[in-house]
Amino acid sequence: MMTNVNSMTGTTSPKVLVFAGQGLNCEAETLLAFQQVGFSGDIVHVDDILASDFDLMAYDVVAVPGGFSYGDHIGAGKALANRLQSGLTDRFARFMEASDKLAIGICNGCQALVKSDLWQHPDQRQSVTLTANDHGTYVCRWVDVQCDDPQGPWFSQVPDKFALPIAHGEGRFMSGDRLTPALSYIGDNPNGSRENCAALTGYGGRALVMMPHPERAIRFTQQPDWTVVREECRRRGDDVPAHGPGQGIFASAAHWFAQ
Repeated sequence: MMTNVNSMTGTTSPKVLVFAGQGLNCEAETLLAFQQVGFSGDIVHVDDILASDFDLMAYDVVAVPGGFSYGDHIGAGKALANRLQSGLTDRFARFMEASDKLAIGICNGCQALVKSDLWQHPDQRQSVTLTANDHGTYVCRWVDVQCDDPQGPWFSQVPDKFALPIAHGEGRFMSGDRLTPALSYIGDNPNGSRENCAALTGYGGRALVMMPHPERAIRFTQQPDWTVVREECRRRGDDVPAHGPGQGIFASAAHWFAQ
C-alpha cells in the first residue's frame, strides 16, 4: 500500500486522485471529504490524467466526482466515458487489479465509470447503464438509502439506513441482468432504478459507483433537518452530531486502509 506523509500530522496517509475539468465541478468538496478523514490527495485535470505518462499507481484511490462533463450533450457522462474508455482502460484495469486500490465514481462520475465499463472487472461484467429518470425530470433532493454491502470497503462505517442528497436527470440504473445493489433506495425510488439501486460495486467491492452525493453530506449542518435534530439532541441532553451521514463513506475507505 502506498502511503504519504501528512505535513500537518507527521503521520502517513493514503493518497486520493480526484479528477477535474471538462465540466466536472465537485472536485474540491470531494477532495475535502477525503482529507477530513485523513487522506492526502491531488486534483488533476482529465486531460493530464489521460496523458500516457501519467501514473495512476502513484495513488491509492481514484475518485471521479460529479458535475456535467462535456455538458452531458450526448447523454450524462457519455462523452467522458468515451474518453476514459479509449485512453484509460488498460491503466485503470491494472490499477484496480492491485488488491490495495479503491475507486469511486459519484453522480456524473458514476455515469462515466458505468458507461465506460471501468468499474467492473473485464471477466465479471454485467450489462449495466444509466438512463433518464422514469418521470422524465431532473431531481434534486435528499433520499433515504439502506446499505446492502456492510462488509465492503466503502461501507464499514455507515449505518444500515441513512439519507443522502441526489441531483440528477439520468440516474436510473438499468440492466438485462438482476442487479445486486450496494446501496438501495428505501421508501421512495426517485428515478425508477431497477432493484431500487442507488449504487453498485465492482472488483470485489473496491470500486464503488453511486448516484447520491456523499461529499455534500459530510457536515451535520448540511442535513435538511439539522435544526430539528439539534433541538432534539439538546432536549435529551445528547451531544449534537458534528458530521453528516455522507462522511461514513469516506471514513470507511480510511478504515479499510488502516487495517
